[in-house]
Amino acid sequence: MNLKENPDLYYCNNCKKIFHSLKDLYFIEDGSPRGFCSESCIETFFDHLVKHFENIDELQYQIQYVR
Repeated sequence: MNLKENPDLYYCNNCKKIFHSLKDLYFIEDGSPRGFCSESCIETFFDHLVKHFENIDELQYQIQYVR
């Protein structure tokens, strides 16, 4: 495929699978620059952030209630 013939290429921000239309991607909110090909790719991409905030919540709980 020649990029001059079809310059509109999009990709999943997690697995990097290429798509030719934005309609094939999932976006978590309007205006988001990050598109994903599936819910599992969204989960995988943001997993480290979710774990980070869960750790913060656990530490705050321990400070407030365990000490």
